[in-house]
Amino acid sequence: MNKVKALVAAGVLLTSVTAYANPGTPVNTKPRSYENHSDFKLGVGFDQGFGINAELYDTIDAFIGNDGVSADYQVVKDKRFAPNLPFTYYVAVGGFYDFNKTWHGGHGHLVHSHTCDHFDNVGHCDGYHDSNYWTEDGSNHFNDYGIRVPLGLDWQFAPQWDGFASLAPRVNIPDSFHFGVDAALGVRYAF
Repeated sequence: MNKVKALVAAGVLLTSVTAYANPGTPVNTKPRSYENHSDFKLGVGFDQGFGINAELYDTIDAFIGNDGVSADYQVVKDKRFAPNLPFTYYVAVGGFYDFNKTWHGGHGHLVHSHTCDHFDNVGHCDGYHDSNYWTEDGSNHFNDYGIRVPLGLDWQFAPQWDGFASLAPRVNIPDSFHFGVDAALGVRYAF
């Protein structure tokens, strides 16, 4: 419930400061697009779960969500496929940290338990029960972290507003360099 309250508070803050924003410059594309350059953009989206995203100085993308955090540095940005298309593309390099604990390793051991089922009136054991169970070694539990390379599209669809979508090939370091792909989708407001 606290996450919902925090997101509602962020939404109220976002809408309350819209009067101070600098309007974007129209770009000659169909559908209409804008150049929304700003030192700070803030919004919501999906990347490491649902959460809040920010863009700093048109270069650094940061995200904190209910599943983890990520930060990316755009090495190629604001490039157009064609002059009349409203989308720009970007390539970034960054890292991620997932909050969810996952099992990384096949190590564990069999535990043999010899427990008492029943005690007599004096406290001596009347009957024993034998059981076996497998336990995982706690030292092999890690949160996922690693590096990624987001490839994305950005559409500045209105003054001060832009939407983005990206795919990010990633390498999980605790998984002995296990490869995967992240996907992100969101909207931001330029202050």
